[in-house]
Amino acid sequence: MPAVYEHIHFRKQKKMAGRYRAALTQAIAELAVAAPTTDQVKLSRNLRNAVYTACQMHDQAQLVQEVYFKTVPGSARCAGDADWCIFYAMDIHNPASNVQLLMLGRIAGVRLEAFFDFRISEEDAIAFDGASVPATDNTVDMNYRDTVLSNHGNKHFGVDRGANQYDIGASAEVRYRIVRGMEEKAAAHGVMLGSEAYFMFDRRVGYEGTKGNAGAACVCIRVDTPGLPTQHSHPIPTTGVGSHDAKLKDAIRQLTVKGEVGLPYLVQMAKYLTIIGARRLMFTNLRADKALYGVHRPPECVYWAW
Repeated sequence: MPAVYEHIHFRKQKKMAGRYRAALTQAIAELAVAAPTTDQVKLSRNLRNAVYTACQMHDQAQLVQEVYFKTVPGSARCAGDADWCIFYAMDIHNPASNVQLLMLGRIAGVRLEAFFDFRISEEDAIAFDGASVPATDNTVDMNYRDTVLSNHGNKHFGVDRGANQYDIGASAEVRYRIVRGMEEKAAAHGVMLGSEAYFMFDRRVGYEGTKGNAGAACVCIRVDTPGLPTQHSHPIPTTGVGSHDAKLKDAIRQLTVKGEVGLPYLVQMAKYLTIIGARRLMFTNLRADKALYGVHRPPECVYWAW
């Protein structure tokens, strides 16, 4: 019988995954002792096909003749959730003494909801736990030597007083260099959303331009087309429409629905939030946008909650 973590636990998805570690291990140990002769419940054809399809999606397309499930002990303790089950099959090559572990999920009416959907390595888990060792911090390099690749028509350097403005640095020349340094840090360590990079620094870098120089202080920036000759940036607010926090929340959703393709970028986001010293559960109740997530759920992370 394979070890639980080889087949299931690295596909960690929901917040309660850690709570099931002991119960899941116990249930699988019970299945491993001998071919199960009790607690076998045959699934309907539709649910059996759903389990088999899910296994194909997760590289576990074993040829099975029948699918059974066993309820995970104590799995009904999470409020609002039905019992979670281990789905397994008798090994068609050795049905008398072997079991093939397929997946963990729950039956919701006539539907199947998979419990795990991401492959989480130990390194990724460290990032999602907020325990990664940052490669940098969120300080501003006041002595950066290179100037901006594009000043964007000086829109954010004094020309358009109604736009958000940079005010960091003693002169225009110095300001250009400081902003270039911030842009490079955002591109290398920030959160990417399409062709934009977002980063929060440890000090005021500009202000919202709608009220002139009396506008609210900005400590965050958005970098457009990072890495291209047109690379330029904008000071942005921390909260509100179009803000740093709003865009990061959008990024969690957009990356989550990409499945395993988006996973490395979610890992990078967790590392970024560690860099800026984000508070735990910075983003709560992502479930409010459940309709936009479809069947997907973000991986467990100390910085957000479903």
